[in-house]
This record gives sequence, structure tokens and C-alpha cells, in this order.
Amino acid sequence: MTKAEHNKILEDLWDQVNLNDFKAEIILMSHLVAKDHQIQLMMALINKVDCKRLTDLVNKAVADAEK
Repeated sequence: MTKAEHNKILEDLWDQVNLNDFKAEIILMSHLVAKDHQIQLMMALINKVDCKRLTDLVNKAVADAEK
């Protein structure tokens, strides 16, 4: 998966987490980090939410990163 695809997954995950006033800044920072760090963020976030669609997307991103 590309960083652009990771960005969309991260945005969806961040929507599930209450970040109050820091949400825009955190989303921007998550877009700027390296792909492997994006994977780490997705894995950390997916452990905090219960969403089958996002879990499937994160699993795909992890599998792609491990290739």
C-alpha cells in the first residue's frame, strides 16, 4: 500500500479516537512520518477501536509492508 492509502486509514482511525483540539495537528504529523511508522501508528490505534473494516485495512497494510 502507498503512503496515501495509509493516510486514509490513519484518518479513519483518528476519527475513532477523541483528540479534541489536537486532532488536525496529529493527523498532519501522521501523514508526514515514514511508512513503517505509519504502520506502527495504525497497529496501536486499531487496538483501541473495534471496527472490522479498519482492522481489515490495517491487516492488509501490515501484510504489504512485510513483503
